[in-house]
Amino acid sequence: MRRYAELETVATLAVSHFVDDVREGRYPSSEETYHMTDQMADVFELSGRSESGRSENGRSESARADTASPSPSDGISVTPPL
Repeated sequence: MRRYAELETVATLAVSHFVDDVREGRYPSSEETYHMTDQMADVFELSGRSESGRSENGRSESARADTASPSPSDGISVTPPL
């Protein structure tokens, strides 16, 4: 069999570096992450609301009251639970 490259060593080292970065919290960084908007989090009930009425970021729930429900033009399709 012809060998055009020795990829086992390179691939093993790359995966090892990836695993180290994930375990140490260096990957993914904020720049390498798709962030969900507050509006999207509300749609999926992921806003992190606590019993005190404040979200995890410390904003009061009333500060979010101006957020409109998503519309089809937003590109978000939501089917309410039955």
